[in-house]
Amino acid sequence: MTSIARERFSEPPRPGSPLVNKYPVSTRPVRKQLDHSTHYPARFGATFFITICCETRVANQLCREDIAQVLFETGRCYHDTQKWYLKILLVMPDHLHMLVGIPGDANLSNLVRDFKRITAKIARIHWQRNFSIIDCGTMKVRQKNLNTSAGTLCGQV
Repeated sequence: MTSIARERFSEPPRPGSPLVNKYPVSTRPVRKQLDHSTHYPARFGATFFITICCETRVANQLCREDIAQVLFETGRCYHDTQKWYLKILLVMPDHLHMLVGIPGDANLSNLVRDFKRITAKIARIHWQRNFSIIDCGTMKVRQKNLNTSAGTLCGQV
């Protein structure tokens, strides 16, 4: 066995060794991949509650006039071209919320991906890898059964 192989397999690498990882290991939890495919209710005009977060949390990144203008103009452009039917776009310092309806043949995951891509390019926003989605039709059913406040929000739209 060569000295490099012996060093690699017999004991932990020494500080300064080329085998030591130079990048710190992330302590953040690994996020589970979510299913963002369009389900049966979306074909009939379902409304979705979407949350998109910035990569760096806590800092005010979106509530600046120039960045908010890009977000609102892009959302309105998607609405005007009927890619989605934007009901609410709420900008928070490090994330945004949207209530959108989509045409039956649209792919919601692709719409959000493209929205994130264009706003990242124009406004230099660093988005997190994924997004959160709730079907408000499902929330209406839960409201009747559990009387949840999120169901009330979606039910009033």
